[in-house]
Amino acid sequence: ASMNGTQAGKLDDLYVGLKSAGLLAANKVVSLRVHGVHDETMAKLDIVDLSLAVQSAAGGASNVPWVAGEGYNPGNTSARGLNLQVNPSTETSQNAAGLGAYYYGTLTTDSQFDLTSADGTFGMYVFPTSARAKIHTGSNQNFTGLTNAAGAYSVYRSASTTTKLFGPDGTQKGSTSSTASATPSAVTVWLGAAGGSGLTADRTIRASWVLGSAITESDIDTLHDLLDAFFE
Repeated sequence: ASMNGTQAGKLDDLYVGLKSAGLLAANKVVSLRVHGVHDETMAKLDIVDLSLAVQSAAGGASNVPWVAGEGYNPGNTSARGLNLQVNPSTETSQNAAGLGAYYYGTLTTDSQFDLTSADGTFGMYVFPTSARAKIHTGSNQNFTGLTNAAGAYSVYRSASTTTKLFGPDGTQKGSTSSTASATPSAVTVWLGAAGGSGLTADRTIRASWVLGSAITESDIDTLHDLLDAFFE
């Protein structure tokens, strides 16, 4: 992959920042991809494990529009997505797991998942003023109190009946969800959706990540700050 010098330097800073904060240890950040770069090969790579690139799903990789410097937008369709190569059953804990997306531009109204698993038990989407997630559950976890701000959003389950949403400033948004967890499924996780797992949202995602073990709210704030620094 080739990147311009500024972004290459920022990618180094991002990796060093993650490592220095301890976010790459013990499966805290299982997967992190920065899609909004200026090279599509790099946009597909997992910077936690560079041997893993996103793989095309139904519709084909060529049908998931990518814009240099912005990211991927699966579009509003039922069979288009990129396989993030994460297995929730082996890489995340039942009661310590989450995922997130960094949105390009202010959020538009769209009630479809931005990230989702094939069985619909691990995913999220963000409305302009609310959000919905499923973190190791088949039931919707709903969050309110948002603005339509662009930036990083993370949903994280820290206990069997405790899941929180964190916004671009790293603070909790809305109330805590008490929806109980279930055993993590051995399923594919998509940017977008494929294989009958639902429609995809018509929004551009600059970065996507999966959280796999015990992580603090301060850790999530640090992750959001590091991504802000990369995209500024």
